[in-house]
This record gives sequence, C-alpha cells and structure tokens, in this order.
Amino acid sequence: MKIYQSCILFVISTVFSLSAFSQTNPSPRAVNFFEDFGTAGFSTLPAGFAGWNGLNGGTIDSQSDAASSIPSGNAIITSRTTTTTTGGSYGYALAGDASFYIQTSGNNGDGTNQLALGVNTSGCVTPNSVVLRYETSLVSSTPRTVGIVSQYRVGASGAWTTVVGVSFNSSSTPTAYSIASELPPAVLNQPNVQIRWASWRGTEAGNSSGADIDSVGVTCESVTASSANVGGRVQNTDGNGLAKVLVKISGGRLSEPIFVMTNPFGYFNFEVPVGQAYIVAVQSKQYGFSNPIQVVSVNDNVTDLSFVANEK
Repeated sequence: MKIYQSCILFVISTVFSLSAFSQTNPSPRAVNFFEDFGTAGFSTLPAGFAGWNGLNGGTIDSQSDAASSIPSGNAIITSRTTTTTTGGSYGYALAGDASFYIQTSGNNGDGTNQLALGVNTSGCVTPNSVVLRYETSLVSSTPRTVGIVSQYRVGASGAWTTVVGVSFNSSSTPTAYSIASELPPAVLNQPNVQIRWASWRGTEAGNSSGADIDSVGVTCESVTASSANVGGRVQNTDGNGLAKVLVKISGGRLSEPIFVMTNPFGYFNFEVPVGQAYIVAVQSKQYGFSNPIQVVSVNDNVTDLSFVANEK
C-alpha cells in the first residue's frame, strides 16, 4: 500500500511539474513588503502580482479542487466600485479602500480565478522565518459558498502546498479573516517563491458569491517560540454548554492536528505557537453546526471562539 501511494504521489507531482503553463508568472518581489492595493479601483496589478484564469466554476466546487487546479491563462483585471454577478477578477474599491476581488460564477474560463504573487526571499535565512499575512473577506454575499485557499511553492512549477483555506456565504460568521502564517523553512533564501490564492464555488442553488484579498505582506522575521491558548465554548441554541464534543485544531506550525473533548460546561482549550493561522473545527454525530470551521490568527490568547449546535 505504501509503495502504491508513493507511486500515485510521484505521478501527481510529475504531472504538475510538466504541465504547460500559458499564464504569466509574476516577477519575484523582494521581502520585506506590504501591499494594500491603494484606494481606487484598478485594472493593473501591483509589481509582483498576476491574475490567472482558465478555470471552470462549474467543476471547481471544493477546497481540494481549488488546491489541485491548474490555471491556463491571464485574467483580465477590471476596475469596479460595485459588486457584480459576472465571474472574473476585479480591482475593487469601496469607500477609499481597494482590494483584489474574485467573483465566482459557472463560467468555463473565469469561474474561479486566482491571484498569484512572486517573492524573492534571498538573504532570509535561519533562524529567521518568512511570514505571510493577508486579509480576505466576503464581498458579494449569496447562499452559494465562495472559498479562498492560499498556497505556496518554491519556483515557478511543481505542486502547491496549502497554507490555509477559508470559505464564506451569506450565513457565515465572521465574514472576514486576517491571516498570519509562518511558511516552512523550504522557502528561505530562494530567488523565487510563488504564492497563490485559488478560489472555489459552492454547489448551493442561486447566484455565486465573491471574495477579496487585501493587505498582503511578506516579511523575514525572527519568530518567537512562545505559545498562547486558543479556546472557547460549544453550546446549543439555548446557550447551554455541550459536553464531550470533539474539537480539532490544525495548521500553523503543528505537525499534526490536536483533538480535545469539551468539558461538562462545553469549554475547550488548546495551547499552540503564536504568530500562526489555525483552523478550529467541531465534529459531532449528534449535533449539526451551521459554521463548524473557524480560522483564527493567534498572536495572543484567544478565548472567545463559539460554536452553536443544532440537533440533527
């Protein structure tokens, strides 16, 4: 079985490496930098960024689909100050704050577009780390889910490694995330590291949602090994705590997920390294959750995560 799995991974990696990319790879931008996309709508991306398309919004309907997707062209960036139902990439400005807006749709070529970034980390070496920061939020709100997954790779070809993924729809809480994540040592001292934000589109009925990426920063930092608590409560709609519900935390600098059970009052707690983005999820055979997954950036103790359950 292990040999078989290894062969599969080798074939997948080879396919990704040999795939002919017809989109433009962004020119690497030296760390440290911060990009907020300005204040006005735009049709040209800042230095180091590129927009990619060639992806069918009717078939890329999960994070795993987005994570393994292969774009094939350059997206046209259109300046906008209002949302739209037309799938594509937009230099979107609202109230003097611009961002890169991806509107999903069932379009064959612009259904689930991507934002790409090239980074030059030369000179950033151990014991320093490369830290990626960005904000993502729901822009066009409908019942149909929109997901954004950030990934990286060393060089301009090969398979992508997922950093963190989030999703939104009109019933999501919260509707925005501020992500901070330390990238692995493999990205240190490299002339070209690519980062991309790949989108996906849910299978719910109705119009498609859209989300944006903003406030992108990539820095070389001395990251401390200090830790913080991440906790909260699982409760029912009456506000009563639910005991023995399984809660999982993953991502960040964790080599594998950590699981805990809620106490008799519904509370849970983890201790994790700071300066990272983590995914906290609840799992239960007895209860359903409208928002079972939350993403949290941990720079200090986080004690107010809340999951509200409905009986199945």
